[in-house]
Amino acid sequence: MVRKKLQAKYMLLETRKDGTKFTNRPMKEAAEKLQNLSGQYDDMQKQLVEQVGTKQRLCRACRMTAWSYCCMINVIQHT
Repeated sequence: MVRKKLQAKYMLLETRKDGTKFTNRPMKEAAEKLQNLSGQYDDMQKQLVEQVGTKQRLCRACRMTAWSYCCMINVIQHT
């Protein structure tokens, strides 16, 4: 009786001695949505890393340029 009610609501995926794996339509849809969102999250993380790297390289270049100008001013002041 209980098994028939469960089989009406859930699809059996696998039966093992330590338990049973099952799913139903809402669980399957949620798993697919999670997988899609995880892929989008990974893509956004990659883009963020690229943007941070670009900003960091630009900032480093600006610091080096500013440091070079400071050195030139220092040399000019002492001559």
